[in-house]
Parts: sequence; structure tokens; C-alpha cells
Amino acid sequence: MLKGYPLEVQVRADMPVRPKNMYGVTKCFGEALASYFAFTKGLSSIAVRIGNLAEFEAGQDHTARDISAFISERDLVHLLVQCVETPDIQFAIVHGVSNNRFKRLDLVTTRQQLGYAPQDDGFAVLQIGLHD
Repeated sequence: MLKGYPLEVQVRADMPVRPKNMYGVTKCFGEALASYFAFTKGLSSIAVRIGNLAEFEAGQDHTARDISAFISERDLVHLLVQCVETPDIQFAIVHGVSNNRFKRLDLVTTRQQLGYAPQDDGFAVLQIGLHD
């Protein structure tokens, strides 16, 4: 769903889905299925749109798209714990990226709904400054 938007667009959870391929379509179906079970069967559901789970190391070469969508293992674990432990959410779509200097996915609603507080920044891990 993420790749269907232009690179300069920061994707928010409330934006219409724009899958680029059939894989993205199946992810949209999964979100719709979770919504169905939440609202018709009372099963609390949180759909997590995970960015780029990777182990970055200083000096590696990555695209701007990959770095802006980076989520560290530490931040992903924190996000998933928040999903499990946050009470009273019937249905939500949240974004999973680290606290990157430039974020491909907006984190405002994820922070508000779950208390998500990511620690890592893919640009800092790779030691990329603003003027490199």
C-alpha cells in the first residue's frame, strides 16, 4: 500500500489505500478482514503497517525510501507490545516505523492511540547527516 504513493508523500493511516500490486491488495484485504471482525464480532483488531524492518549499520548504502521507512527491531517490539497492552481499541490501523528524521509513514495517530515512542533513527544509525 505504501509504494502506491509518490515518494514525496508522507502516508497517513487515514488516507485511502493505493496498492501498487497484488501483494498490496492482499494487505488491504487483511485490514478489511480485521475491521470486519472488530465491528461485527467484537474482536479487537489492530492492523500494523510495518515499514522496512532491517538491521542498519554505519556505512551501508540504502535508498532514501528504505531509510525513511526503517523500523528497528527494538522499536517494532515496543510497537507490538503497545498493541497488545493498550486497552479499549476496537479497530485501528497504525504505522510501524522508527523515529527517523524523515518518515515515510506518519506516526501521529500511532503515538496517540498506542503511546508508541520509537527510539531509533535510520539516518542516525547510518550516520547520514542533513547535508551528505
